[in-house]
Amino acid sequence: MRIRASLRKITTSALAVGLTAAGLVVAAGSANAEVRTLSLRYNCTFPLIGQQSVTVTVSADLPASVPVNTLIPPITVNTSANAGRNAATALRLVGARTIDGAATAGTRLTAPGVDLNLSVPVTIPRQNVASPLVLRASGSAPAVQFPQAGTASINVGEIALRGLHPRTSSGGDTALGVFDAPCTQVAGQNTLLATVQITP
Repeated sequence: MRIRASLRKITTSALAVGLTAAGLVVAAGSANAEVRTLSLRYNCTFPLIGQQSVTVTVSADLPASVPVNTLIPPITVNTSANAGRNAATALRLVGARTIDGAATAGTRLTAPGVDLNLSVPVTIPRQNVASPLVLRASGSAPAVQFPQAGTASINVGEIALRGLHPRTSSGGDTALGVFDAPCTQVAGQNTLLATVQITP
């Protein structure tokens, strides 16, 4: 009986240690997370209507701080690109009632010992063509860790709208087929999405 009791005690202690360790990892990655949001202006070129001013809002759930050499789990990134009324009107003129596609959000991650340019892929699920045309998308940034204590900065770079597929009410193609809309970020904006403190 004493042996069984001892085994139960050892097993319970090991489980507690394991859960505590897991809890520390989760706390570092998500328990102290905050939603950071940034809106930026881009000039994007669409078929039929040419260059349009597009406001892109990026939001991500990021921790305020993280211990050094602790892996931050993959971070969900949400974007919305407001392409305006002209884009919606042009799509509806060719019979488009829904649109889907993809995009990439460029980010630069800098910290002591780290300088990375990342391209975060996001998916634009099929959505109705409404006026103004707002393309909503979501994706996941890769998991990262930092080798030194200090401050990490995350800046948003170029946005690319790719494989946009307007569809008719029956789901068929329009005369536009599938197209890309190249975008250029308007200069002189504050591109800082967030800073994260890396603690010893």
